[in-house]
Amino acid sequence: MDRVAAGREYVFQQNSAPPHKARKTQAWLYRNLCHHWSPDLWPPSSPDYNPLDYYMWGVVEAKVNANPHNAKDSLRASIMEVMRNMDKEEVKRICNQFKSRLEKVVIADGGVI
Repeated sequence: MDRVAAGREYVFQQNSAPPHKARKTQAWLYRNLCHHWSPDLWPPSSPDYNPLDYYMWGVVEAKVNANPHNAKDSLRASIMEVMRNMDKEEVKRICNQFKSRLEKVVIADGGVI
């Protein structure tokens, strides 16, 4: 995360999957990450809050499912190929919309936008 953030402040946040909320996991995160939100501070789960959910997984799924896969290795290879070849400018554009999407969620009082 430090390398990806390139000196910018960030908050490490996970979804509410049971392994993410486990006491052992949370203890490790508190010891090792200075900017970590505890599960009680996480916003409600919503695809509106995450570019991976409101854009990327849909694109990946559509492209990967364009051809049938009869083995896990074929599916995995297809997912990796689609991710590698994703238009980086399009991903930047989608991520740049993130702040305005969050502002819309605030206006909707946490509701779906």
